[in-house]
Amino acid sequence: SILSVLLAASACLGDVSHLLQYNVETTTTPEPPPVPYRFHYKAGRFPGNIDRFQSESSDGAGFVK
Repeated sequence: SILSVLLAASACLGDVSHLLQYNVETTTTPEPPPVPYRFHYKAGRFPGNIDRFQSESSDGAGFVK
């Protein structure tokens, strides 16, 4: 009789599922506004032999040239 009471009590005390939190909160950071930029570079396969040139610029409103 006492053994069955102890088994029932230990089964109730052993359940820890109520301690887990199932609601997960997610936060998102808004994207920053576009920023104007400009860059260029020259490159070559051999020293002193430039065979590529790249330039790019943006006006800050998302338009890239």
